[in-house]
Amino acid sequence: MTDRLRQEIILCEVRVTGSFRYRDLFQIEPIYPDAPTIEWAIGHYPCLLEYKYSVPDISETKLNPALPKLVIDPILDSDHSRKIRKDLLLILSTLSKWRIFQYSTNPLNQQWFVSIPRNTDDHQADRTPLWGTGGYHYKGASARMSCFCPKQQPPELRTQSTGCLMISRGGTSYVSLESA
Repeated sequence: MTDRLRQEIILCEVRVTGSFRYRDLFQIEPIYPDAPTIEWAIGHYPCLLEYKYSVPDISETKLNPALPKLVIDPILDSDHSRKIRKDLLLILSTLSKWRIFQYSTNPLNQQWFVSIPRNTDDHQADRTPLWGTGGYHYKGASARMSCFCPKQQPPELRTQSTGCLMISRGGTSYVSLESA
């Protein structure tokens, strides 16, 4: 088994303004300062989830060892990182007052949507329905990492005596994540 680190953009129902790290297994940080975000009180706020996962060597799998490493490695990497990410999102959402999630990466999971202009007072804006997939992308994010490194030195999310993390929403702090 080979340990690897990965960074994913995830979404939360509140803005993440601090960081939280659980041992050397995962950490949550605010999105990069220059990354697009929303200004409304309610929405999907991007943040970063960085986590450790293990990828088995080809000899530890049922895959044909004659296949080229360039074919096998991305398959194993994607499969094992996806499983850990899915488990972490379920755990974080279960222990949080706010939903922490990621849009579906299935290209078949499409729906109708109407683009909302930044200036919500613009009632003349084009409201033509479009067909597409929801998603968030930021060119500055990288999937593979070599270490858990703070990007911008955010304040550490506070804990209460109950061991719960706090995420702020508009100046008010709410209990959000349990530390294990």
